[in-house]
Amino acid sequence: MHDSTHANEHASMPLNIAGKLAQAFIHSKITLLIIIAITLVGLLALVVTPREYNPKIVVPAANIIVAKPGANASEVRDLVVRPLEAIMRAQAGVDHTFGYAADDVGVVTVQFKVGQNQEDSLVKLYNQLMQNMDRIPPGAMQPIVKPINVDDVPIMTIVLAAANAQLIDEQKLREVGLLLMEQLRNVPGVSLTEVVGGRARAVNVWLDPLRMQSRGVSLEQVSKMLQGSNISAPLGDLVALDRSIPLRLSGTLRTAADVGDVIVGVSPPQKGAMPVSYTHLTLPTKRIV
Repeated sequence: MHDSTHANEHASMPLNIAGKLAQAFIHSKITLLIIIAITLVGLLALVVTPREYNPKIVVPAANIIVAKPGANASEVRDLVVRPLEAIMRAQAGVDHTFGYAADDVGVVTVQFKVGQNQEDSLVKLYNQLMQNMDRIPPGAMQPIVKPINVDDVPIMTIVLAAANAQLIDEQKLREVGLLLMEQLRNVPGVSLTEVVGGRARAVNVWLDPLRMQSRGVSLEQVSKMLQGSNISAPLGDLVALDRSIPLRLSGTLRTAADVGDVIVGVSPPQKGAMPVSYTHLTLPTKRIV
């Protein structure tokens, strides 16, 4: 009797907005139609909405590499990395920047906000860099910009190994890798290929400081003369007898003997004023890699 009295009291109480809405849907005849319509709309959205296994996320970013030969990590940080970070951070759309300083080189990574156009972001980065080239410290080399793409991640690694290291050395193994890389680049869908490891072909020469001092030749002079002797460039065309003959300067250094024959200076008059070649300044040991 007591319970039925409380039930009658609750039934006679006025309903609030939620109660009135629930009562209207309970007794309405279109409630079932609304439920069916919502279900159909959800199924249609599930079918129409595009889905990707790996969604395309655009995060424009780039590395700016600045070399400053002869500077230690602290100098590179204070003269190159920090000013360059401030310059890049000043442009619109940059999310954050962070730098890395080491001996002789500094790297600043610039990341833009997610969703921005990659090409437009790189154009803004180049413009910002070119407008502030006068702030590059003396002795620093031209900055190198390398874009970073989140899609450029290795999906396959091929390892080449020699069964007999005495028959195939590191240089030949690298040459095989380069030939294989050229073939892989022709495969549709391949974005980036790279060969890591092995030994690249080079001529290593060790200079003797005592010989350089006795000949009156500096390291900078040797470097400039070596770079100037390793040139290959077109010289134009020679026109004669209704014929056009292309002319080309072929001065590329190919062997250790070519490097040794480069004239890097002239000894002082008291030494006989004889030409000084690269061979006169090196230690007896040479190695061709």
